[in-house]
Amino acid sequence: MGRGICRSLALAKRQNPQCHALALRISGALNVVLLLAVIALSVFALLSPCLTENGSGAQPCPMNWLLKKGKCYYISRDTERSWSRSREDCAERDSQLLVIQDQEEKDILEVLSKC
Repeated sequence: MGRGICRSLALAKRQNPQCHALALRISGALNVVLLLAVIALSVFALLSPCLTENGSGAQPCPMNWLLKKGKCYYISRDTERSWSRSREDCAERDSQLLVIQDQEEKDILEVLSKC
């Protein structure tokens, strides 16, 4: 007949309280850092209407353009530019001068113009 082989569980049950305490302190500190990062990003996102969206299937906009409701907008800071020069500037950017189509777009542009 075969003999049974037993292994002691005494070693597996031994614990090192110093290692556990250190691991607990480190995980607690990392949780606090993670929580603070989430809070900071949430506040930043709520306070900044100028963040670009990660829209569903929307292509990213060129640098310095803003993405809202699936459309890319470029807000020129040159207030002295004529309508004709603004239209040329848009054409140079492979875009067209905006014609506001509805109240929602007007509201979006009011927010974006403050960015």
